[in-house]
Amino acid sequence: MTITMNTTQIPTLMQMADFVSGTVAIDLTCPNRQEAYSYIEQVLVAHSYSKLSKPEKGAIRAYLAQVTGFGPAQLTRLI
Repeated sequence: MTITMNTTQIPTLMQMADFVSGTVAIDLTCPNRQEAYSYIEQVLVAHSYSKLSKPEKGAIRAYLAQVTGFGPAQLTRLI
C-alpha cells in the first residue's frame, strides 16, 4: 500500500518530535530519491540547521530518518 504524505508545510521542531515519538510502528520511505533530497534541504534551510543546538539537530535528524527512511549514516553524508 502506498500512502502519500502532504509535506507542503515544514513542521516545527515540536511537531517533528511529536511525529517521531508517536509513529513507532510506521515504516515510511520516499519513492523518489530526488524528492527526498529536496525535502531534506527544505527542512534544513527552513530551520537554520547549522545554528541549532545539538538536541534540536537530533530532533530534526530523527524526523528526517523517519520520513525518508534513510539511515543515520546516509543523513550525515547528506547534511
